[in-house]
Amino acid sequence: MGFFSNAQENYSIMTYNIRLGSVDDGGNHWNKRKQDLVDLINYYEPDFLGTQEGQSPQLNFIKENSSSYDFIGKPRTNDGNGEF
Repeated sequence: MGFFSNAQENYSIMTYNIRLGSVDDGGNHWNKRKQDLVDLINYYEPDFLGTQEGQSPQLNFIKENSSSYDFIGKPRTNDGNGEF
């Protein structure tokens, strides 16, 4: 049995492929683009944010530098160092 409401709720959702931080991307390296991503997230303030290719240090940077986000996820590898 489900419960339904007549009230309309709106949510904003953002998804972003942040690309691995461990890749040598030259001018596109994570250290050169991480603040721009956080600025983008803080500008739009989505209710839900999905990432692709996120590694722990990247997700922690986003969490520490964005307004009140927490994350859930499971890494691809058992050692916790893979992509989330």
